[in-house]
Amino acid sequence: METLFRRLMQGTNPPPDNRKFSAYFLVLHIIKVQFALNNFKSCERFFKWFENNRREGIELEMFPKAWRVNISYYKGRYHMYSSDFEMAKLELEKAFQLCSQDYIKNKQRILRYLIPIQMNTGNFPSNKLLETYDLVEYKNLVEACLNGDMEILERSIETHMD
Repeated sequence: METLFRRLMQGTNPPPDNRKFSAYFLVLHIIKVQFALNNFKSCERFFKWFENNRREGIELEMFPKAWRVNISYYKGRYHMYSSDFEMAKLELEKAFQLCSQDYIKNKQRILRYLIPIQMNTGNFPSNKLLETYDLVEYKNLVEACLNGDMEILERSIETHMD
């Protein structure tokens, strides 16, 4: 896939060049595969590639919204695993805002990473949010944190560790 990526980058037409468009599509799939393999570090160069292209005048807004949601989601996860929680929060919030209300499962997936980051800064989700997106695994965790109950906290973490 990376050989194909290099060949696609040889396109010299101005944006939106079909080759660059295809390269973005391919990079998104490479990133998804790398995350599935728990190989987050190798995604760093692709995120840098996005930034370099932005400086060359290729804005992400030129691409479909679903692609932008995916880019922000994976960037957020990457920053989370790199312990850059502020950037992770920004990217995951961007992904959540861009994601259509019709895609409940995608919003749920984003919240699974965003909620722990926000809880770390003292922002706890409401019960309504947890119920809306069927994130009941956080209910006991939130209650335990707010009440200072370490026993329930540890039990909740053990139960939902997967």
